[in-house]
Amino acid sequence: MGSKRQVGRGRPLDEATTKGSLEYKSRMIRSAFYRQHTDTDQEWFVVEEIFEDHVIIFSSALPHDEFYFVPYTQENGRYAFAARDDWEVVELTYQPAGVLERLRERSGQRIKEVSRATAYLGEAVAGKPRRIFADVADADVVNGNNRRYSTAVLVEAVHEAKQHLHESLSQGRAILLGEEVHPADKSQSPRLTETITVWEDIWFDYQSSQVKVSGRMVENSRGRDVIVTMDAGVFPGVSLRGYGESKTVKENGRLIEEVLWLRFTGVDLVMTPGFENAAITAIESKKEESKMADVTEEKQVPEAEEVDPSLIIKKNPELAEAIHIAMIERKKKAKEAEEQRLAAEMREKEEIAHQREAALREQLGLGETDDLPAALEEQQKEIARLQAEEQKRAVRAFIERKAVSLCGESLITAMLRSPV
Repeated sequence: MGSKRQVGRGRPLDEATTKGSLEYKSRMIRSAFYRQHTDTDQEWFVVEEIFEDHVIIFSSALPHDEFYFVPYTQENGRYAFAARDDWEVVELTYQPAGVLERLRERSGQRIKEVSRATAYLGEAVAGKPRRIFADVADADVVNGNNRRYSTAVLVEAVHEAKQHLHESLSQGRAILLGEEVHPADKSQSPRLTETITVWEDIWFDYQSSQVKVSGRMVENSRGRDVIVTMDAGVFPGVSLRGYGESKTVKENGRLIEEVLWLRFTGVDLVMTPGFENAAITAIESKKEESKMADVTEEKQVPEAEEVDPSLIIKKNPELAEAIHIAMIERKKKAKEAEEQRLAAEMREKEEIAHQREAALREQLGLGETDDLPAALEEQQKEIARLQAEEQKRAVRAFIERKAVSLCGESLITAMLRSPV
């Protein structure tokens, strides 16, 4: 293979023609690229540089000094990138931005993000640690903490964490750990002895627009308690731990915290308000059962005589009636609480769907009454048309180059100029 084409810096984005800020446009272009060209098991991408008509792409499958040169076009706020087969491998005459390195080195504010999504366990397999899976963060929606993470911010944070994760595992360390309770809620730093999960993989799921993690449970005393609790049907929420930077933006009269960049440092299991008491009770009752078993075995307390419940009811009819009424009332309140929880979850899902549709309409330049499915279909057709045109140009240029090398430039020029 010959040497790669040497490429210098392109023409920078023009702030005068940019809607909003360069920062906003950069996020839009990066997010559009990540959604059009998703990662695979063999290769993942990072947008290193953005210029007026092309982007420079880092690839996990290329040597460290080679990058992809990917042209793109813009029409009505929509970005269409060249087809994968038309990317050119180039070498740069300058030092690129190094997005992942900058994320690793930057200092920012602490970010704690508690998600309503739950973690769940895999099936138990004899002789192997228990597997655990969790959804960590949603892209392009305003979450319960009034924060929003763009697709670009989460994809790049995932790639930085993935690099760190694989490096640390190869060295016998693990940097993305999880505790039973967020360390900040305990006014202390993360402790190794309180680690109950070791996350072994992190990825961005483009279908659900979510960051997901998987790993194994650490079956110390705390880890075993959590496993027992989850097997009993009580599932903890998920808390993202990291560093980042954000700014406040106003949209439709509402102030939103837009996260500009993020670096993951941990993912913890937390008991969210909806089932905090049940979770704590489940964990404590397991410990109490263990303690009681120890006491019984140690002191050999004789079994108590059986008591006939009907005798208690006959002797205390008013008490029995009060207990019966209290049980009915408790069941009624539990049912109402469950109905309210389900209704709240449904409202939240509807709001997330509405926000995602609004974000998509904004990207496509559509109003609230415009036909979104038709616009998406039209966008796909336009992208296919542009890619087909680009393919034709590439084929024509290739044929011309080959013909010149075989027949000579003057003959080919005459052939191209002659009428068909």
